[in-house]
Amino acid sequence: MLYSRVLRDYLLYAADQEIIAVAWSPAILAEAVEHLRLNVARFDRAAAQRLVTAMNRAFPFAEVEPAEADFRALADVWLPDEDDRHVLAAAVAAEANVLCTWNVKDFPADAAAAAESRCSPPTSCSAGSWQNTSHRCSPLTERLSRP
Repeated sequence: MLYSRVLRDYLLYAADQEIIAVAWSPAILAEAVEHLRLNVARFDRAAAQRLVTAMNRAFPFAEVEPAEADFRALADVWLPDEDDRHVLAAAVAAEANVLCTWNVKDFPADAAAAAESRCSPPTSCSAGSWQNTSHRCSPLTERLSRP
């Protein structure tokens, strides 16, 4: 969810309005900005550093660092892509209820349950969290829908 600028801004706005809570690890941010650097024209190392700094400054309690115990708790959990284990460990470290990602196929329900979480795409995350609070996001929704 950190890859799309519009979605990232929308979810961070919701976090700023205290509608949702956000959490990420340094590894998750590093992976997100690396994909941006490879796929977005003019998104260089300086832009990546500005984004990471801005996000951590705006949400100083969002960054979690999974401990070895978080990884050990997931040692027997099967994941389709072993490289995604750090994301699940971050969910454990953050005590996340929802793992919000477009990459749902790589986080089976039993794997997410092992982290005491569930995995949902960003569209489901927002729909479930904002049922009674969508009016609080309307200023951003209006801005994003302008041509």
